[in-house]
Amino acid sequence: MTTPQDDRQIDSEITDAMPTGAEVHDALMAPIDEDLTTKSLPTLDEKYKDESQEDRNQRVERYKKALESYDKAFTDWVTGVDGKVDQYRQHVLSNAEAKSGEVDEGEMSRLESEISNHEE
Repeated sequence: MTTPQDDRQIDSEITDAMPTGAEVHDALMAPIDEDLTTKSLPTLDEKYKDESQEDRNQRVERYKKALESYDKAFTDWVTGVDGKVDQYRQHVLSNAEAKSGEVDEGEMSRLESEISNHEE
């Protein structure tokens, strides 16, 4: 069974603030291997047009290692984002519970006062 909340879309301001896949890729890949950034990929054929087969094989191995490093960096990044979101969510829930407790205590005091006034 779905609730109205299940059908809600993410606000466009939030999606607009999200980095693109290319931005995330480049931010993570640039320190690992600049060749594999979106800006560099289109230039690789020209850049390495005269390389020997041995150099090409070494570069392919370098790229494999870079992609493994990228996968780890991406996982770490996603875990970090999830952690920050969860931490903030807990902060919001704690504040909401504290506020709810303040309201409940006030309501309880009012009810207690009413009850004691009726008992007199």
